[in-house]
Amino acid sequence: ESEIWQTWIQTEEYRIRQEDRHKK
Repeated sequence: ESEIWQTWIQTEEYRIRQEDRHKK
């Protein structure tokens, strides 16, 4: 379970960073 949670967090972080780049 812990591994799945970490993977999900990484995916979210990546998505947020991508959105940030688009804003700039």
